[in-house]
Amino acid sequence: MPQGSCLGPLLFTIYTSKLFDIIAKHLPRAHSFADDTQLYVSFSPKEVDGQSSAIIAMERCTIDIKKWMAEDKLLLNDAKTEFLVIGTRQQLSMININSIKIGDADIVPESPIRNLGAWFDSTLSMEAHVTKTCSTGFYYLYNLKRIRRYLSRENVETLINAFISCRLDYCNSLMYGLPAYQLAKLQRVQNAAARLIF
Repeated sequence: MPQGSCLGPLLFTIYTSKLFDIIAKHLPRAHSFADDTQLYVSFSPKEVDGQSSAIIAMERCTIDIKKWMAEDKLLLNDAKTEFLVIGTRQQLSMININSIKIGDADIVPESPIRNLGAWFDSTLSMEAHVTKTCSTGFYYLYNLKRIRRYLSRENVETLINAFISCRLDYCNSLMYGLPAYQLAKLQRVQNAAARLIF
């Protein structure tokens, strides 16, 4: 298929539809967006066998996925695979998962990880996402400030919408219920952007 063809996404979905049949044999949930697939398994940290059975299910599922991919001329990049353990601080203190075997790689838990442009940490506090969003926003504001005198107000508005507002708006529904101190960080970026315009 030529790149950019309107049939591309449909044919890719048909081509990879067997993936969900394989996952369903091992795990209750999966999520896929384009060529990014995420596997989910939940367990109680209080149960002795919960952690080990979750790891075994995940490893067996990835073994079967790798077999299917090899048959269909696809490649799973073991080293680019990430995993995140999510829970409350009390739950995380009871968990002892050092790594998961994916192909030839031992994947260790990471936090935060990037998921379709948003940053998630182990407690889903969204602190990493807010910090990185603000850091990026101030980076672009600093650079825009250096050339501000050469730009009209309309151009500055366009650039702020393109480089800053879109980042503040992206996945903003994930910000619902965040503490006021985190929302205040995002507000400071907006205030600085507004001052740059006027």
